[in-house]
Amino acid sequence: MPTPDVTQVPPDAGKTPTEAGRSWHDLLSRLPRRIGTDIVAISAELHYLRVYTRIGEALILMSFGHAVEALGVIPGQRIHRSHWVALVHVAAIDSDRDRVFCRLETGLELPVSRTYRTTLRAAIVARDEGRVQHTARKMSAAPNASG
Repeated sequence: MPTPDVTQVPPDAGKTPTEAGRSWHDLLSRLPRRIGTDIVAISAELHYLRVYTRIGEALILMSFGHAVEALGVIPGQRIHRSHWVALVHVAAIDSDRDRVFCRLETGLELPVSRTYRTTLRAAIVARDEGRVQHTARKMSAAPNASG
């Protein structure tokens, strides 16, 4: 199995914005209102999909592949054949001997397969560099309070 490339084309890149939006809407329409729509992670469970949000989780009927396509509209990363995470919600990447886990802001921990480890680490570094640059721009644009 080839190692995924950090610069790989998103799964919905060949779709028109309308098609990508339809897939995204299809996913969101299946979520119960009680869990909201701020998706943290998804996990495949047989023919179902466990969707984790900041305020809850739900089991819905949808294929993992279709859901990953729909999630192409937000920055995220497949970390295992059965798991996908939203990069904004990744708190840390932890390891225990030869096993690597992705710890999310909600406390959820999901395994990271060898195939996706390098890609996930690179995506987190890029995310964090972007945050630092954004903060630096905001600070340089802010009026000097001492002057």
